[in-house]
Amino acid sequence: MAGFLISASLDLWGYLRLEKRTIASVHRWKVIEKSSSQFALRASYSFEFQGKSYRGKTTFSKPYHLNHLSAEKQIKSYNSQIWPVWYQSSHPDHSSLDRVFPLKKCLYTLTALGIFFYFVYLKQTYSSSFSIS
Repeated sequence: MAGFLISASLDLWGYLRLEKRTIASVHRWKVIEKSSSQFALRASYSFEFQGKSYRGKTTFSKPYHLNHLSAEKQIKSYNSQIWPVWYQSSHPDHSSLDRVFPLKKCLYTLTALGIFFYFVYLKQTYSSSFSIS
């Protein structure tokens, strides 16, 4: 359960800290091989904030492609898009093109916490009712 809590907290913090948005200029796309049947896309980009230029890289978590050719085809369609970049206003070096709320991890964590506290409640309820006086 602690693993769920830590993982969800880190992902939620990563999501919440990227509070500002502007337009990025994507300079380069790259296909990253995650495994023999999973290929992800990585974008190198730059953006301006308060007159200063910042650079970043984002490896997209979804969708993974089944082969290199499919990923290359996706890059061609991405080249024509305008990309918003999310960044932290106090530290613009922390930025990403991919800002996804960790819904599944948060739900798993809340479920695990609910089950944990239910068993704590059961233990407290039944241990006090079966105590010998």
